[in-house]
Amino acid sequence: MLKFSDSFFTSKPESSSVDANWSKFKSVLNSSVAANIPTKTVFSRNRKPPWLTVKVRRLIRQRNHLANVACKTRSLIDRDRFRKARNTASREIHLSYQNHLNSVIGNLSEDPRGFYRFIKSKRVDSTGIPSLKTATDTVSSDNDKATVLNEYFASVFTKENLVTLPTIPSSYPDMPVFEVTCAGVQKLLAKLDIKKSVGPDHPHAL
Repeated sequence: MLKFSDSFFTSKPESSSVDANWSKFKSVLNSSVAANIPTKTVFSRNRKPPWLTVKVRRLIRQRNHLANVACKTRSLIDRDRFRKARNTASREIHLSYQNHLNSVIGNLSEDPRGFYRFIKSKRVDSTGIPSLKTATDTVSSDNDKATVLNEYFASVFTKENLVTLPTIPSSYPDMPVFEVTCAGVQKLLAKLDIKKSVGPDHPHAL
């Protein structure tokens, strides 16, 4: 980034447009992030709920083991052991779930992502928009579904004639000329929340 800073200011950035300068900066920033910041791919497959702690999983395994033993032996003693293990596991699962829920709600101001992650995990339908049936065909790809929805919403709105639109004078004054300073940019960058997702320009708030 230091080399880019020297070359950027010596290339007379005032002669280029804002979009061109931003494209240069964004390209170098993304390349620097990809080269210097390690990443890790996390798979959600076989991911256990956070309230299934080690103790809870041990009780569940014990309950399942005693259930198999009771089915094989059909003994009243083994059935009684299974009922006790089942009740203990159910009670511990409920208690662990309530503790996790209280921690998520109680930590909402400091970690809102955990709360929304929990709400998202409770969704019944996680497949998104299902296949859409048109007048001639059924579409299933994301691009085709977006096109179909866009055509439908565009069809129910009135198409205005832009030529006959009246010119309404504005009652608000024009925005005065403003100056971008290094101190102002540093102030905005210092207030960035690193927990937020990336925007449409893709640079992350590191």
